[in-house]
Amino acid sequence: MAAVLLTGASGETAVLAFTGLDSLQHFDRAARPVPCTLDDVAASAVQLGASAVLIDHAGPSSLVIEQPLLAELAQGRRLVRTDSGWGWLFAAPDAGAGQMGPS
Repeated sequence: MAAVLLTGASGETAVLAFTGLDSLQHFDRAARPVPCTLDDVAASAVQLGASAVLIDHAGPSSLVIEQPLLAELAQGRRLVRTDSGWGWLFAAPDAGAGQMGPS
């Protein structure tokens, strides 16, 4: 996956991502979309050593996802609400295809 990196004044980098064609073209009219999942974007950011993913940089609203969330999302984990707050949902390492948790 091709990734666009933005470097801030502090020297930290962020991978840019967009929620739709309108926000992408607001950033750059000549840009062409590459559909991808949040897992893919987060994994690319981690692989490239970026400190964040910046979503919809040109607005009207933007979102920054930083560590440690970025690393969790890069592993395909999902943040879910539990009875006691929030937690990460993920497949157990030894789970078979389509199974959650131990076999």
